[in-house]
Amino acid sequence: MLKNYIKIAWRSLWKNRFFSILNIFGLAISLSVAILLITYGRQELSFNKQFKKEANIYRVLLESNGEYNYEKWSNLPNAVGPAMQDDIPEVKSTARLVRLDFTGFGSVRANDNNFIEKIFISPTPPCLIYLMWNL
Repeated sequence: MLKNYIKIAWRSLWKNRFFSILNIFGLAISLSVAILLITYGRQELSFNKQFKKEANIYRVLLESNGEYNYEKWSNLPNAVGPAMQDDIPEVKSTARLVRLDFTGFGSVRANDNNFIEKIFISPTPPCLIYLMWNL
């Protein structure tokens, strides 16, 4: 019985070759797009889930409302973190991370020592250091 069903399906596919190939190709494309969308959604929803208080972690962005263009940046001036901590009582601690991707390396001077670094991290509580290294 199953052998007869397979024969009938094969004959139908062979008789309508163009539409069969078109349908199989459309099914393959739609399944691959669905898999990509599901994996993207899972990745976006799993952000910061490794931390106990992930609901309290925020990222501050800067928006420009220009007359002709609208832009959103994740880079903020260095004074924003301490100013937020001083002005907003709900902010318990802040972390700032500076990556020197475009300029290469930067020079940091501490007392008489000079260091060449690619990433700068502002002095923060120890609980935020783990968060910043896993960005």
